[in-house]
Amino acid sequence: MQLLAVILMAAALMTTNIKLPGGKILKVEVATEGADIAKALTGRESLPADSGLLLAYRGDVQTQDHLAGYRFSVDILYVDDMKTIINLRENAVPCRTPDCGYPSIWPYRYQLQLPAGTVKRLNIHAGDVLSFTVPGEIPATAAKPATAPAAPSPTKPAIRLTVP
Repeated sequence: MQLLAVILMAAALMTTNIKLPGGKILKVEVATEGADIAKALTGRESLPADSGLLLAYRGDVQTQDHLAGYRFSVDILYVDDMKTIINLRENAVPCRTPDCGYPSIWPYRYQLQLPAGTVKRLNIHAGDVLSFTVPGEIPATAAKPATAPAAPSPTKPAIRLTVP
């Protein structure tokens, strides 16, 4: 019995708090490993209000999310390495056909999945800056050497708009 408890504890995801610009705190689980990211919310019945799942990638990614195996709709926030929401999708319904999917549009570092309706309820917008730490991750400011700021990259847009 104790061995089973240890195995279940090892399988549990880490948690962190995400602070929204208005001060609201969300308690979210954090997936940092490939298998946990791939599983995401598959098979779960629901998410409690003011909770979610943060998918933390090691570098920028672009994805096509199908939400296959999800049993409920979610709001998806795409967040860059500076923790700014660069795009979002409200009420993403789990796909039931192969041609269904939700493209991320731009590269992002973190994806935050929240219960559907959270974006509207908490007045979350593209451009909002979130405050959170990912357990075990080196903060972006600590990872970069102290040098003059680089000029904006011509391949990465300076302004990003939310696509409905």
